[in-house]
Amino acid sequence: MKPLSIRSLAIILAWLFICSASTSGSSAAPANRQVHYYFFAYPQDTFTEYNTVAGEISDLESALGVNVDTSPGGGTLVARGYINSHYPHNVLPSSLLYAHF
Repeated sequence: MKPLSIRSLAIILAWLFICSASTSGSSAAPANRQVHYYFFAYPQDTFTEYNTVAGEISDLESALGVNVDTSPGGGTLVARGYINSHYPHNVLPSSLLYAHF
């Protein structure tokens, strides 16, 4: 091999190594992204609203006057949140909200 081709090969390998080690900052998802769900009242299965989990908990607590959260322990299921608005539902609920009387 000629010395020029050896230098070119070394420069190309160094460039590939440097470029492969760098990361782009735009690939990460934002941590504060709010996910919205289509909430349906249970057991009637009627649509209530398109909201975040925290927003729906706040609305249900003010409407029912009891503590509402996502923990099933000792609670009664009052709402189910779906990722789409299809009816009849073609996916399982993504969020379940329970009222603790």
